[in-house]
Parts: sequence; C-alpha cells; structure tokens
Amino acid sequence: MKWNPIPSGKPDGKFLSRHLAYCTPSIFQASSSPLIMNQTAYLPNYSAPSPALLAPMRSRTGELLINRIQEAIIHHIDDEAFGPFELAKAMGMSRYHLHRLIKSAAGLKTTELMHQVRIKHACSILMSTGYSVKEVAYAVGYSTPSYFTRVFRQVMGVCPQGYLRSAVAE
Repeated sequence: MKWNPIPSGKPDGKFLSRHLAYCTPSIFQASSSPLIMNQTAYLPNYSAPSPALLAPMRSRTGELLINRIQEAIIHHIDDEAFGPFELAKAMGMSRYHLHRLIKSAAGLKTTELMHQVRIKHACSILMSTGYSVKEVAYAVGYSTPSYFTRVFRQVMGVCPQGYLRSAVAE
C-alpha cells in the first residue's frame, strides 16, 4: 500500500491548516539563507569568460556562417522570390534565429546582407561583361531595374552607371 499524505485523497481545510502551520516563511528563510550565502560566495569564481577570449571564436564562427549564407544567396542569385524566409529555409533554421545570427556576426539585418551579396555580384557582372544595367538587375534577382538602382546606390554609394564610369576611368 502506497503512503498517501492526504488520507481521504482530497485535501480538506483541517489537513492544510495543520500542515501549513509548520511551513512558515521564517522557516524557509532560516533554512535557505546559508545556501544563498554560499552561492554568492562562489559566484565571482564562476563568472563568464572574458569577451576578449571569446572574440576570435565568435569571429571565426561568424565568418563561417556568413560564408555559408553568401553561398546560399549566390546559389539562388537569379531568383526574385528568394528572400529572408527562403534563405532561412535553405539554411535549415527559423527566420528569427537566422536574423539573430546574422545580426551578431555581421551587424546587419538579413535583407541588408542579401542586398550586399547581390550588389557585389552585380558589380562583378557589370565589370566582366557588357550587359546593360537592366540585364544585370534581372540576373541578380531584382524584379525592377529602378529598385536595383536604388539598392545599388544605398550599398555602393553611387548608381550603377557611375560605378561603371569610375571603374573604366581607373
């Protein structure tokens, strides 16, 4: 037969009042205070490691993550519908988790990183081929050339035609 602290199976008022009388807050404070004091005494010994020690590990891990993300973006470079949701699916993680990793590794939002990768690829296409800006915009996954030009100007600081002129002049 199993021991049952409540004889009838249901707590009644008398049972609770009898047993709770022994559990006053002063008993809890008296019995737990040495434990808390011991815990706070050892706390400085087990503090978090120095950020300087973790920096090389984080930067290397972040670099590997960014390289994997860039490869995934370049693999789908001509797909207009390839956005943050599809990138997260390709990376095998949630969009929120991917965004947090990118933010901690590169300091950018997911869409900003995607724009940078696409625009850098567009720069290499513009320099190596004779394609027009419109053709390059479609080749790197932008649905409209005007949006491509706007993003190009945000990322590179100059419009695509100005980038071509400055590259040819050098």
